[in-house]
Amino acid sequence: MSKNNNQDSFKVKSRKKNRFTQIDNEILDCITFDYAIDKLVYIVLERFNFYDETSTVKPSIGTIAAMCATKSKNTIRDSIKRLVDMDLVEVEEGGKKANGEYHPNTYWLLEIPETIRYNSIDNEVAVEKKRQRDRERKNTKKLMKEENKKVVKGSSKNEPPKNNEKGSSKNELGSSKNEPGSSNFEGNNNTSFNTSFNTYISSSSNAINYYKESKGIKRISKDERIQIEQWVSTFNEHGHAIFIEAIRIAIKADKIELRYIEGILNKWHEFGVKRVEDIDAYTEDFKRKQQEKNNRSNGQKIIRKDPVPEWKSNPKEELSGQAENNSEAEKKFEEIMKQYKRA
Repeated sequence: MSKNNNQDSFKVKSRKKNRFTQIDNEILDCITFDYAIDKLVYIVLERFNFYDETSTVKPSIGTIAAMCATKSKNTIRDSIKRLVDMDLVEVEEGGKKANGEYHPNTYWLLEIPETIRYNSIDNEVAVEKKRQRDRERKNTKKLMKEENKKVVKGSSKNEPPKNNEKGSSKNELGSSKNEPGSSNFEGNNNTSFNTSFNTYISSSSNAINYYKESKGIKRISKDERIQIEQWVSTFNEHGHAIFIEAIRIAIKADKIELRYIEGILNKWHEFGVKRVEDIDAYTEDFKRKQQEKNNRSNGQKIIRKDPVPEWKSNPKEELSGQAENNSEAEKKFEEIMKQYKRA
């Protein structure tokens, strides 16, 4: 077996008090999962908890991907990270043993948290709260869609929307595929949007708290905490405010993932953003580059306004001077020819 296949393999063990021979209904009934793939991955892990060494189906990331009908192993890895954040799974890292053999990761299935049990489809209170959150998110997206219609006249569909409101902060969003770090980052935060937006998620001066609130979780992994703290430190005293601004952009794009948020922050950092107000300058630069790109794609020549020399400032004077010089030259030539004929 190749090295990559070894590293993709894993074992599943359970720390649950009661072991079931079927999938836990609490997982299927829970209404707070952001991605359906996470439930499916958990179900597959639950199955491998009863894995028989003699089975022809070997536990691996690739196997889960095939069983979940996805071609990307990274999709499965991201899903497992979310299950860890939800306190459903704990990862025991593997590695090489002293004899050089590779020891696979072990995925421990933990006791179902009370938050999962509470947010059940059978709990009318939890269901109503979920409906309220969905309505607020829908209203937020509707407002954002209306703002995006205010585009610059003659601009392309991918150009950042026009925002004439004073004090607006135009940030960057993902491309049409909503991938982090892509070239189509834009944003549009105005007063009317933020008023509705803050009804969806409460404001917080702390980046970590805001991140947890936006994802609807109570805990984050150690790695996520370290990454967030590093980004906050990168932007110094304005780190929390800038990180929160990036989270807001991710929420509008419906991509509340740390990887996506880091893509936004990386673009801002490369541009030289030091505080929230600098994001406007980034957006203006983005708009200019996008317009130039669109002009090139449409076959238009980009006209640059370079300084014109004084001797070219008046083309008519230039032509007139050339005509006078030609006339004098002709007269001199005629005089020379007359002298030649007399001789």
